[in-house]
Parts: sequence; C-alpha cells; structure tokens
Amino acid sequence: MIKIILLLCLATSQSNTVKNPYQIYLDATTLCHEGRWTEAITLYEKLISPDPYHEEKPHPEKAYRKEARAKAPAKKEVTAKTVEFLDDAHFWIGYCYIEVGDYKKALKIFKKFLKEFTGSEYADDAEYKIGEIYEKYLHNYGDAIKSYKRLVEKYATSNLALQSQLRQAEIQERVYTDFDKAITDYKKVESLNKAQNLTQSSWYAKTAKERIEFIKENSDFDWKPLKMYNQTLNKETKGLYDDALGGYRKLLEKYPDSNAADDAQFRIAEILKEQKKDKLSIEAYKLLIERYPDSQYVPIIKTKILTEKKRK
Repeated sequence: MIKIILLLCLATSQSNTVKNPYQIYLDATTLCHEGRWTEAITLYEKLISPDPYHEEKPHPEKAYRKEARAKAPAKKEVTAKTVEFLDDAHFWIGYCYIEVGDYKKALKIFKKFLKEFTGSEYADDAEYKIGEIYEKYLHNYGDAIKSYKRLVEKYATSNLALQSQLRQAEIQERVYTDFDKAITDYKKVESLNKAQNLTQSSWYAKTAKERIEFIKENSDFDWKPLKMYNQTLNKETKGLYDDALGGYRKLLEKYPDSNAADDAQFRIAEILKEQKKDKLSIEAYKLLIERYPDSQYVPIIKTKILTEKKRK
C-alpha cells in the first residue's frame, strides 16, 4: 500500500512539473523536424501563450539565441525572460501552416511577425516566405514581386536578397514573358552578388548570366517561340502534362527552326517519361537527336538512353 501511494505521489508530482520554455521549444522543433506539423503548432502556441511557466528563466547553458534575442521587441505583457523564444516560435508556426497547406493562415502569421519582431534575425526569412506563398501557392505574382523587392531593399546583405532578386527576374521571364525587364532584373542579381563580395562563379551569378544568355539567344522571331515555351512550361510545372504536350507540339509545328525548338522537344520527351510512356519517350529523345544534332541536350539524351540499356 505504501509503495502504491509513493508511486501515485511521484506521478502527481511529475504531472504538475512545469516545463522550462526552452524544453517546450525543443520539443516543438523536434516535432517540426519530424514533419508532425499540427502537433508542432500546438506546442509552439503553448510557448507563446501567457502561461505561468513564462516567468521561469531558461538555464543560461541552454540559451538557443544570443544577442539577436535581446533586439527582438516584445509585447508589454510578455516578460524579457521569454522574448528569447518568441520570434522563433511565431516564425515556425507560420512555416508549419505552409506545410499543412493553410497558406492564407501562414501569410497572416508572417505579416504579423514582421510588425511585431522587426529586429528578429528571422525577419528576412519571413519576408521571403510571404513572397514564396504569393508566388508558388496563391499565384499572385504582383504581390510576390512586391515582397521580394521589400526584402532586397531592407536586407541587402542577406543571401535571401539574392534569391529574392532572382525570383523577381524569373517571374518576369517565365510568367510575364517581359524579357527586357527580366534581363534588367538578372543584371541586378549580378550587381547584388558583387555588392556582397561574392565571386562571379557563385550560383547566383552563374544562374543570372546563363538566363541572360538564354533570353538573348532565343530572341529570334521577336521572342514569340520563347513566349510560347515559357507559357507551356508554366502549365507543365503545375502538372498539366497533356496541355503542356499540346503547347510544345504547337511550338514545334509553328516554329520548327527556332532556338527554343530543341527545348520544346526535350520537354516532350521528359513529360512522356514522367507519364511512364517509356517507348514514346525514347522515340521523342531520338527525334531530338535527329532534328537538332547540335543541341545541348544531345549528350544528356545519349547518356540517358545508354543508362536505360544497361539497366535492362
């Protein structure tokens, strides 16, 4: 009987133990890494709620952030002892909502985050996520560009500034098919790359240079084939494979001698492969080699075909 009472007392004592805020943060982050987004949201929200445990100061050896935490402004009702984790928790709640597919909720959280935690080291990440939500999930490209521009202006030294400038250029090129504006934006990527003291061989600089060259090389027929190609590529990206096949075939029919023709033929072969139509895919690859022997895709295709033969 005594043993049972002792066990019950121990269990009651443990259940009433208030977790340190840092431990709650770690538990939530672990759930986040495991892809248990809804559970992670619940714990992060517990961390930012005005519960009594907020008065407990985290052990100094477990501090997750240093000086940046002190710079993050907090609401009056939140003590300085808890500001250490507030911006982290708010940011990751927004991130988790993206993962569960509630993009409007995530957008609302990130916008609120930027108002309340202007000094946070997550501020540029939050601005980038806003642009990403608008672009990739809501397909609101105008607001996406606005967000990316704000990031470049406010956080010019961030690597996300380079990524944001690149996203602007790609939207101009592939969505709006405004190639003059796209070239201008890609050149801004090169300038920003230089301003951050990165080499010309950096991924950003190389990508910008390659896209500028690609646009200029495909200026034939007043950019009409390239416009058709980009419009069709957008359909393919959205998983509209049959529509994309029709678009690429129309391009080849109308502009068989354009610089974008081999790109269109390659995409046809790739889509057929994605649809598990292997025989038709191989025929499409071979047709590209036959019609466009000087294409940059020829070595890639030959390697693909050779690899497939070895597997069989």
